[in-house]
Amino acid sequence: MLTVDIHNHFAPTETIAGALAGDGLDGLRVEARDGREYMVQRQGLRWPIEPTFYDPEARLSAMDDRGAHQAVLSLAPTLLMYWLADASAATDFTRHSLGEQCPRAGRAVGAGERVDQSW
Repeated sequence: MLTVDIHNHFAPTETIAGALAGDGLDGLRVEARDGREYMVQRQGLRWPIEPTFYDPEARLSAMDDRGAHQAVLSLAPTLLMYWLADASAATDFTRHSLGEQCPRAGRAVGAGERVDQSW
């Protein structure tokens, strides 16, 4: 039986690298706390940076551990950038991110995501 993980988030390597360099999109930065690294948004939201978010080999190993044959990737919700003043910049970021990560992810495909600021 084919098992597909349809709820699998990622963070683009370029985004993490920019945050580490102090040049993250919309003020994203990386902070160390208690021996772990966290992605921190300018609004204060923080989340741990796990290898499965950016490393295709770690993702495949985790999928194997869970018995998942394929995964549908989507950006971590905190990276959708709904709040950017320029909606096209948020859409471009999402589109580029899916294009960067998904071809390297092996048994994963990207979910189409739309940045909608009409609410």
